[in-house]
Amino acid sequence: MSVVGPRIVITGCGIVSALGHEPEEVCSRLMENASGARPVARFAELGMARHRAAMVDREAVLEQLSPQERQVQWGTALGIVAARKALVDAGLGVCLSDGVPLFVSSSLGSPEDFDEEADVWTQLEPDNPRAIARYPQGSMVAALARCLEATNRVHCITATCAGGNYALGEALDWLRDGRGLRALVGGMDGMLATVFAGFSQLRAVGDVCRPFDADRNGILPGEGAAFV
Repeated sequence: MSVVGPRIVITGCGIVSALGHEPEEVCSRLMENASGARPVARFAELGMARHRAAMVDREAVLEQLSPQERQVQWGTALGIVAARKALVDAGLGVCLSDGVPLFVSSSLGSPEDFDEEADVWTQLEPDNPRAIARYPQGSMVAALARCLEATNRVHCITATCAGGNYALGEALDWLRDGRGLRALVGGMDGMLATVFAGFSQLRAVGDVCRPFDADRNGILPGEGAAFV
């Protein structure tokens, strides 16, 4: 079997999730059938029928950031920690260097500004196609790029649940086309009440993550970040 283009390898991994903050820990807990989901009080207060989600411990993430970095949106904070873990694992330090491009996926770009009110999802003006433009999807990725001192191209991919796969594919094409020798690739998202409410209104939220089970009853939303 022939391989088209140069051989691409992963030299570093970084993750922040409800199951753990190290790849080995996450894999081990997955093999043990562990779940990172827990009841979320805010979602219950909003009257949602199901209110379990895979949430990341904030203190464990924020303690790894500088005081200035703690001011970024929560999704960006997750991304900073996971991206730096991947860079360190690859022996490249804690910032991007030598013009390494950044490929990042985010479902909504974490527009936390419109997630403050309990009835926020009623304020999006569905009949106004320009309404969502008030919430720039690239803001979270731009903040990550600044914190990592990115000097090359920054690719922001917003493709909902498939975004991470798209980011990997775009970076793979970039490398195979000979446009660079390295790339930092990943995805990051904080769990917004707006997003959870949207899935809840679609009656798509379940209480256990079991996508291939005959008794599955929906998806189990969560938050986190992972980079290679």
